[in-house]
Amino acid sequence: MTLETFFEKFDLFADAPEAVERMRELVLDLAASGRLMPRNGEWETRSLKSLATKIGSGATPAGGRESYFSKGIPLIRSMNVHFRGFDRTGLVFLSDDQADKLSYVTVQPNDVLLNITGASIGRVTIAPDDLAGARVNQHVTIIRPRSELLPRFLSTFLASPSVQTMINDIQVGATRQALTKGMIEQFEIPVPPLAEQKRVVAKVDELMALCDRLEAQQSEREAQQAALARASLARFSEAPTPANLNFLFHKSSDIPPADLRKSILTLAVQGKLVPQYPNDEPVEDSFPKLAAAAVQSEDDDFPAHWLRVPLGKMGDWRGGGTPSKSRPEFWKGDLPWVSPKDMKVLHIADAQDHISPAAVEGSSVRLIPSGSLLMVVRGMILARAFPVALTTREVTINQDMKALLPFEPRTKGYILTALRAFEPDVLVAIEHSSHGTCKLKTDFLQDFVIPIPPLAEQRRIVAKVDELMALVDALETQLATARATASNLLSALVAELTAASGHCTSRPKVVPFHSTPELIKASLAAEVVERMHGHESFGQTKLQKVLYLTEYLQELPGINSLPRRFARGPHDPALISQVEYNMKEREWFEPVRREGREGWKYKALAKAGEHRPVFEEQWGDKTNAIRRLIDMMKTWPTERCERFATLYAAWNDLIHWKKPATDDAILREVWENWHPHKQQIAREKWHETLNWMRGEGHIPIGFGRATQPEPQAEMLF
Repeated sequence: MTLETFFEKFDLFADAPEAVERMRELVLDLAASGRLMPRNGEWETRSLKSLATKIGSGATPAGGRESYFSKGIPLIRSMNVHFRGFDRTGLVFLSDDQADKLSYVTVQPNDVLLNITGASIGRVTIAPDDLAGARVNQHVTIIRPRSELLPRFLSTFLASPSVQTMINDIQVGATRQALTKGMIEQFEIPVPPLAEQKRVVAKVDELMALCDRLEAQQSEREAQQAALARASLARFSEAPTPANLNFLFHKSSDIPPADLRKSILTLAVQGKLVPQYPNDEPVEDSFPKLAAAAVQSEDDDFPAHWLRVPLGKMGDWRGGGTPSKSRPEFWKGDLPWVSPKDMKVLHIADAQDHISPAAVEGSSVRLIPSGSLLMVVRGMILARAFPVALTTREVTINQDMKALLPFEPRTKGYILTALRAFEPDVLVAIEHSSHGTCKLKTDFLQDFVIPIPPLAEQRRIVAKVDELMALVDALETQLATARATASNLLSALVAELTAASGHCTSRPKVVPFHSTPELIKASLAAEVVERMHGHESFGQTKLQKVLYLTEYLQELPGINSLPRRFARGPHDPALISQVEYNMKEREWFEPVRREGREGWKYKALAKAGEHRPVFEEQWGDKTNAIRRLIDMMKTWPTERCERFATLYAAWNDLIHWKKPATDDAILREVWENWHPHKQQIAREKWHETLNWMRGEGHIPIGFGRATQPEPQAEMLF
């Protein structure tokens, strides 16, 4: 496959996460390694020191921000240096006297500007012509190439994934990254003939412009999809039929399934989901007890012939409790003891914990009959959801829950639907304590008004909601499959293209192997692989999580990962790529595709096990602790490793950001601010893992780096 064909197939994988950005990285990778186009002549590898007339950074004038001026001589800071070009936002100015003190870092046209410290370390661009005479501060270095090295070729090389990996490996102190002049001088640069450098730069510019056009087309398509989605949702509201629901899930609509579910439920309790028939038995005749408890209201969106009944008047209420833990006989039975962690389904037939009839007789726990409505009224889960469910057998509940035993059992299915529909209103009333606990007051629930339609209409509503929700589930699965297919296709095409161009073995070196942390990292990864690769659950994703946890829990210097917020948890793709390459180069292990399923596993090579002397010498007293940690996670499912790593990273981030690391804050960071994939894992699983971490003492201290957005942080220094 050619690179041109790859771009032509963009529509096939456009739905893959960050598709355009991955294409840009591929272009840079191929350009830096001499695989973007056929080579003409040899590429000589030389140190950057021998290829530059100047390498140096500046300083910040005394007084910091207060010393800057609104005009004068520009001072370039790291916030101005971006991969996609020079950003003038925040550009400040110096007086002549200040500039004279920085005359040794005077910018010339076509100087290469490289950020050397902070969160933006490694960002690189070319100095614009009109900024000739500007100065740089201590976070930016000027690299002025000699005539045999084009500035644009150098900046392309420095921006490539292989060099960015090397830069991200460098760290000074526990958490602060920095590139020194000496390090930069040692960069080994591949230098093709000047004419070939020009061709490579021209090709990169051409392909990057194509990426820009594809990105613009995507943005325009997304804007059109948003407008179409709003129109489609309005159409569905007017006629909520399965046919219109299918239309909503057309690729051009792209309405989030969660929004569609909310719309279905809202229409249901507004009387707009199913037809209303005048011959239905009046609701007052079907439910005289509810009619007697009804309240009057003319200012609502419910049909006039429906009743408005406070929830507290619709049945008997029962609370829950916890049997004594000191009475083992209370916990030896088959009676489900339901707690919030079980409230992941709409119909409750079992629970994770069980108690005995003796526990009911000897404690505050009460039996809840089949057909009762359960709801969570206390706990951190209420910060994001109001779980409700219907019992299908006799159960008991804990103290964080309430049960409603309907006076009219025939209404139970509809009441469940109504409570789901009114979740947003309930969440507004949740009280949040200072330590993160959430509570729903009994008075609010008792007074909350539920619209009650005639019995026949209730049954039509429940049936239609079930029908449409099942269709949403099926269509959502289809969309997820399509996106996964697009992502897999993109990965396959990239792999095919890089293999056809000559894989990583032809990539020019950045710095000699022995002078970088590459061997150290590869030995750690090889230790993980050796101890885990025989287990079915172990693959590339699990390696990512175990490497992160090993580095951060054991506070290992020299790994210096740059974790990003990928769907499956903290992940540094450059680190994984590097250690896989070096493990294969050393003939320890290599990644291979799984047979008959997606993903990668690891195959032992001829020298497997020879990493151990390097590993043991490097980590010394920590060796056994590292191995115990690896062995602890050896048989864990990948999802458990994901939860552990994600919670640890979110917690560690809060420490970095100097924010309170309460349970609520940690879980909110995972659930709301990480990646939509996290919401596919039950909320209570996150809570359980966090409690386990606290109990086991796996407490972050702010070691290493905070996570960055996927796929590449564009943060200001």
